[in-house]
Amino acid sequence: MSASEYSLDRGLPANLDAERSLLGVILLDGELSDISGMLAEDFFVDSHRRIYRRMVEMSEAKQPIDIVTLSEVLSHHGELESVGGAAYLSSLTDGTPRRTSVAHYVRLVREKSALRELVRLGNTILTQALDPSETAAGIIQAGQNSLMQMALVQGASDGEMFVDVADFCAGADTPIDWIVEGLIERGSNGIMAGDPKAGKSVAAVNLAVCLALGTPWMGLSVRQRVRTAIVSREDNPDTTKRRFRQIARGKGADIEELRGWCHVNSKAQTPNFMLDNPREVANMIRCIKRWGSEFVILDVFNKMHSQDENDNTKIRSVMNQVDQMAAETRAMFYVLHHFNKDNSGISITRRIRGAGAIAGFAESIVGIDMVDEKDKVRQMRFETKVGEPLAPIHYQIVESDYGKAMTFKLVTTEQAQ
Repeated sequence: MSASEYSLDRGLPANLDAERSLLGVILLDGELSDISGMLAEDFFVDSHRRIYRRMVEMSEAKQPIDIVTLSEVLSHHGELESVGGAAYLSSLTDGTPRRTSVAHYVRLVREKSALRELVRLGNTILTQALDPSETAAGIIQAGQNSLMQMALVQGASDGEMFVDVADFCAGADTPIDWIVEGLIERGSNGIMAGDPKAGKSVAAVNLAVCLALGTPWMGLSVRQRVRTAIVSREDNPDTTKRRFRQIARGKGADIEELRGWCHVNSKAQTPNFMLDNPREVANMIRCIKRWGSEFVILDVFNKMHSQDENDNTKIRSVMNQVDQMAAETRAMFYVLHHFNKDNSGISITRRIRGAGAIAGFAESIVGIDMVDEKDKVRQMRFETKVGEPLAPIHYQIVESDYGKAMTFKLVTTEQAQ
């Protein structure tokens, strides 16, 4: 049976008794304080949506909610008769469940609402699939976006969302727990950006190695070893493999010293990883948990989604997936991204390509520029929301021992000039 046949022949999912019971509880209790997470649109019957919408307005205006006052408000808006009159409002309290049963009825109403949304989405997909102008990829992408938004709504908490500021700030001040001194705070996310061929990927591998070994990165202290993972989609797997070996040797370490502390997902392990593919995101979450990764590098952002990077709404849905991975794994995420063209001289944040939702994701940002093509001197600048701003650094990537080892040589400002 098709989705359209389901909606036409069998009726949309709904539980009218649960809807009536909820409205009855509100009338008896006189308030909405214990009924959270409900929207008027969650009710199937139009009259119930109208009644609940007026109840919400009354609650926001600090008006008591009872049959008399509700009747007056509905009458004032010309809706009393359309919802069944005062007699119907009175009938809502008949057989109302005990107060402890309210949460159960809220779940029933919201569950049916979610099922109706799924039916509507199925109808939309069916209509699009029969349209010759639509493509399978476009339909799948739109369907995935809709499902992700529904998942976010379904997963939203219904509990108390506020705490008193005195309780929030109780206790002694705690020092900042730096992963990389002065730049990356534990529990934060960030972005490393630069022009093509500026050396973002090799800098990211160097960061992964330094975190895994617990050694300084670009002269910045790393206080302790961090279990690190890198998802590499920018370079050939052999290139990434070679860089790990070279950088480890450059630090006087054997690659075996990274075992258990650094993990890699390249195109050799999975040809694709897309942030707008719920199945792939769910699998990535499972793997990050299994390996115990604390810091995950995504290289490079534009290879991991199929959305328009200049559309804030679409790109926000992609960044939501990174936020979801961070929340479920408790790992920090660093995203590699590109600069806009011809934007040198302005802040790193403004130079990041695409919608503002990308830059807004980060607590710290690293920007890389090639400032001397002849001597291959790069400049690294920093922006962070915590601590004192770090001064820019200049460095050269030096290969030695016939290319077997790689080091990052810091140079002074005078040398760079």
